[in-house]
Formats: sequence, C-alpha cells, structure tokens
Amino acid sequence: MGLFGLFYTAFGLGCKGAMGIKNSLEDNENRTKYRDNETNTYLDHNMTKRDLNTNHVMTYHKANNGDILLKDCETGKYVKNISQDRAEKKYQEERAKTLRGESDRTHIRYGDDEHRKDTFPGYRYKDFKTGKLYVERFMIFTEEHYKMLHLWSGYGVSQKSFSVLFDPETRKIVRLTDSTIESMLGQGALMEDINAFFPIYVKEYYENMSEPYNTFYKDRLYYQRTLYNEADSLKDNFIKEEEARVRYRRGKK
Repeated sequence: MGLFGLFYTAFGLGCKGAMGIKNSLEDNENRTKYRDNETNTYLDHNMTKRDLNTNHVMTYHKANNGDILLKDCETGKYVKNISQDRAEKKYQEERAKTLRGESDRTHIRYGDDEHRKDTFPGYRYKDFKTGKLYVERFMIFTEEHYKMLHLWSGYGVSQKSFSVLFDPETRKIVRLTDSTIESMLGQGALMEDINAFFPIYVKEYYENMSEPYNTFYKDRLYYQRTLYNEADSLKDNFIKEEEARVRYRRGKK
C-alpha cells in the first residue's frame, strides 16, 4: 500500500471514529430528549426505538385480539403488553376515585379486546370491589318491570339499552350496569326502587331460564353481545344528582 493509500485509510478511520463519537453523544442526549417512560425506550440518532436498559432495538406488534405489544428484536420476545398496562392504569385511577368517595362508578371497561372467539364474547368490565372481569348483557325488560320502577319515560324505547353485568366464570347475573342505573334514575326511578326491583328481576330470569325446551333466556344472557358497549356511566357522581331531581319532580306531582 502506498503513502496515499495509508493516508486515505487513516482519514477514513478518523471520519468513522468522529461519526461514531457524534452518534454516541446524540444517543446520550436522546435518552432524555426522546425518552418514553411508558415503554422504557428512547429514539437513537437514527430515530430507531431502543430499550433504555439493554439498548436493544424494540418494535410494536399488534396481536390478533388488538392488543399492542412491545417486542425485543434481538431476543425475539414480547416484553410488554402496552394495551393491558394502559387498561390497568385507567382501572386503578377510576377505582381510587371511587374508594375516596369521589365517584359512584363500580366498574370500568377493561381494554379494547372484544373477546370475539371466547365462549362468552364481549368487552370485559373490571369490578372495583372484587377485581373480577364481567361482560355486559341486555336485559329483557317488561312493562311490569317498567311499572315497578315508576319510570316516567315512555315504555319500550328508552329501556332498550338497559343491561346487566354477567360473570363468565359463575355464569350468573351480578348486578345492573352503572349506565343502566344512571339511565333508570334519569327516567324517574329512585335507588330504593332499583334495589327492590333487581332481586325480583334476577329471580324471574332464572325461572325463565329453567323452563324446558326454551333456550331464549339462556342464549341471550350467555352469548348475545350488546350493541352499544356502554356499560360505564357518563358521569362520576350520578346517583345523588339524579335522585335529587327525581325527588323534586315527584314532590311537585
């Protein structure tokens, strides 16, 4: 190799070394500038996502159920279910509000997985008290039920979205959904009416399910998903506010 060749090689190595130093300095800066605490990653000088601890390249992957997963490209392993972590974070936040007495909610939808291929399909709702996962199912609401609750809305239309929480493990009705209680209060019922009505409704439903040669009630409770997926209440404190309005209106009558 001639003198020129040696000079060219040395120059190339020097440039490469300088570029490596520049990239390293930029990476160190990006660890703070482009840090993602949710995934414990950052974007390097090439805008490639890397783990803050291992510096492995990380990518997102969408599972069949819709969950977003974080994958370590060097090990080939999934290290984090981002969707599930977000659902749990939201659950803990809403649960804490209820425990502090700041909310009347008793459950919240847990993630975006519709469990389409499960025996009991539908979004899952996580209970603040037990931590169990339930599904929403439409009620079979009759005119007799309408009268028991003293609703002032017209019968047959406003009650189509009434629903209950169903436990897939025990295959039992748990309680009315928060949105249904909120709606019943908005249509003229009081909590005392609702609390008296619910055990009667459950007893009637199980009696209808036990009828031989009639699978309608069982199929509806077990397998028929709701259309609206709105089991959660719209407001935090819906009971006191709605009951005050109902008592005022009943008093005027």
